[in-house]
Amino acid sequence: MQTHSYQISSILYDYEKYKESSVFGRIVKYEHIRNYLNKSAEQSSLDFKSIGLSYEGREIHLIKIGKGTTKILLWSQMHGDESTSTRAILDLINFLTMSDENNQTRKDILHSVTLYIIPMLNPDGAEIFSRRNAQLIDINRDALSQQSPEAEILYKTKNEINPDFAFNLHDQSPGYSAGMNYKSSTISLLAPPFNHQLEVNESRSRSMKLIVSIYKELTKLIPGHIARYDDEFEPRAFGDNFSNDGISTILIEAGGWTNDPEREFVRKIYFAALLKSLLSISDLCYQKEKLEDYDNIPENKEILYDMILRNVSIGKAGKSFYSDIAIKHETYYDSERNKIYTKGLIADIGDLSTFFGYEEFDMFGYNLQLPKFTTQNNITINDYHNNGILFVKKKIGKINWTEQPINFYSTLKPSPELDVDLPANFFLSTCNKIRYIVINGYLIDSNKSIRFNGNGIVYP
Repeated sequence: MQTHSYQISSILYDYEKYKESSVFGRIVKYEHIRNYLNKSAEQSSLDFKSIGLSYEGREIHLIKIGKGTTKILLWSQMHGDESTSTRAILDLINFLTMSDENNQTRKDILHSVTLYIIPMLNPDGAEIFSRRNAQLIDINRDALSQQSPEAEILYKTKNEINPDFAFNLHDQSPGYSAGMNYKSSTISLLAPPFNHQLEVNESRSRSMKLIVSIYKELTKLIPGHIARYDDEFEPRAFGDNFSNDGISTILIEAGGWTNDPEREFVRKIYFAALLKSLLSISDLCYQKEKLEDYDNIPENKEILYDMILRNVSIGKAGKSFYSDIAIKHETYYDSERNKIYTKGLIADIGDLSTFFGYEEFDMFGYNLQLPKFTTQNNITINDYHNNGILFVKKKIGKINWTEQPINFYSTLKPSPELDVDLPANFFLSTCNKIRYIVINGYLIDSNKSIRFNGNGIVYP
C-alpha cells in the first residue's frame, strides 16, 4: 500500500491541474461560488443544494461528495475576509471529481467518507471583504444565541447531518510564528476544547490524533511552519460547541508565508492539509498517533512583523539614539476598485530583539529623516524622493489610495511625525544622502531600480 506522503507528494506535483483557476487572491465573493457550482453541475456529478439565505438574501450552499459511512462537515469563509480555505476547498473538490492516475486514492476516500461542504458561510461579509456579516455579527461568536441566520443555518446543518468530524476553516494574522522564532505559522491547528478545564474525552482525543497526523505530513513540506492554535475555551464559538456535542472538531488556520500576500502558496499547503485529513480518516491511520505528540506541536506566538528596521539612528529634541522600528501592514478593501490596499503602520519602536520580521534590515549608520510637503505637481517621483518629499498637495478625486510611491493630500496636512500607529513615511540617509525611502511602510532602495509593489495613501 502506498504511503500518504507518497500519495500527497505525487498529487501536489500535479496541483496546478486541480487548482481552480476562477478564483485567485484573497477576494472571493458569492458570485465566484455560484459560478463555480453552476459550472460543476454541468461538468460533473457534484451534488449541491441551497440550505438557506444570508441576512441580505444570498444563498448558502451545501455540497455533498462521497458514499462512505464516516460523515465529515466542513465550512469555510465564516469570516468573509478569510478566503484561503475556500480556494483550497474548490481545489479539493476538483481533485475528488476528476479522473486520472489518482483514481484509486479518490476511491479510497469517497468509499470511506461522505463530505458535506459549506464553501461560503458568510457571503454578505465576503461581498465587502469583512470579517463580520451584514448584521456586524462575528458568526463564530454566535453559536449560543444564533442571532444571525448564518449561525442558525450552520447549527441546523450540523444537527441534520450529525457528523463524525467537523472542520472549522479560517485565516489568521500573518503576525504569528510557530514557536518563539522567525518562522511564520503558515498552518495552525487546534482540537477545540469543550470546557474551561481543557479536558480530553474520546471525541477530542480523535481530533488531537488527527492533528498530529496532519502536522507530521505538513512538516515534510514546510518544516518549522506548523503551529498549535491557542486552546482557550470560548463558549460562544462553534468549534467549542461542536466539540461539546461530541463531534471530533478540527480548526485549521491559514497564516503567512514570505512573499505570498495573496496566500496562493499557502492555499496549496491548505489543500495538502485537507487531503491528508481525508486520507487519515479514511484508513483510520490517525488512530496510531500518540496523544502526547499533540502538546509537542509549537504554539502560535504573535511575534512577527511585516518589516523590522534594526539599529536606526533617530533624532529627538536635539539628541539621537539607536532603535528598532517595526512595521505592520493593515489591509483595507476598496469596493470601487475591488482591490485590497494597505496602510503600513509603525507597530513599535524600541528594543525588538525578541521579535522578528518577514523582512529585516540592519540600518546601522543610517539616520531617520522626516519627510517634507510640497504643492509642486510637475516633477517626477524620483525628484520628490531626492528632495525628501513624500506628501504632495493635489486633488485627484474620491479615492483613498495611489499605486505610486507617494502620498497625496487635498486640504489638511497629515502628520509627518514618527509615532506608533501612524503610517511609516520617512527617509534613511547617510552622509546627508538619502539611500532608503519608506513610503507607507514599503521600503525602496534608491540605488536599485525595483518595481513598486505597494501603495501610497490619499488623504482628504
